[in-house]
Amino acid sequence: MQIPIPIPFGGGCPCGAVRLHCEASPAAMYNCHCAGCQKLHGAPFAPLLVLPLRQTRVTGDMKRLGRIVREDKHAERLACARCGFPVLASSESGTEVCLVNAMSLDDPSWFHPVADIWTAYAQPWVRLDRHIPKVHKSPPVLGGEVV
Repeated sequence: MQIPIPIPFGGGCPCGAVRLHCEASPAAMYNCHCAGCQKLHGAPFAPLLVLPLRQTRVTGDMKRLGRIVREDKHAERLACARCGFPVLASSESGTEVCLVNAMSLDDPSWFHPVADIWTAYAQPWVRLDRHIPKVHKSPPVLGGEVV
């Protein structure tokens, strides 16, 4: 059973120094298997929400984690300056959206991925959800193509 998305919704880092507030439904929800997400999150994939930038507000002190270059896609990743929790990322190819760590949500139980993305980098021991589409690299909403 899929839980309905509460609008508005919020989230933040574990220490509470960074808070997120969104007034719109996510444009998409993905499990990202890119090498950058694997390293940053210390996990085989990262559950991400693609949120409209205009309806999303993030407050608190964040630090830039650097730029990740992936096949002409540049992502800037931001984390809480106090606890280091990775909160969000932006992309030059998707300037209307931001990517938010689903585990930063106050209630992540309604997160429901619509696809596995960047599966070209998925770890061979990860069992991908057979019920959702697989995108070899970046999905269209992030400026890529379904391959």
